[in-house]
Amino acid sequence: MLAMRRSAWNPETEVPNPDTIAGVLEFLEKVSSLEKDGYITRQLVWDTCGWYVGRYFFHGKEEIERLRTKWIHS
Repeated sequence: MLAMRRSAWNPETEVPNPDTIAGVLEFLEKVSSLEKDGYITRQLVWDTCGWYVGRYFFHGKEEIERLRTKWIHS
């Protein structure tokens, strides 16, 4: 996960790397599914990943929308 997180951000341009952020977003989607299905609690997710999730959403919002569109239409 650490390697995926490092590769998901392009420090030179200060934007998400569209080629590698999908792996991080897919991991967060899996965590969301585990919470939705009751395997883990929302509190555990927030306490463990909240800081990271908020940052990925804030900085990756445009890329998330682009990937959603791509996945829906593929």
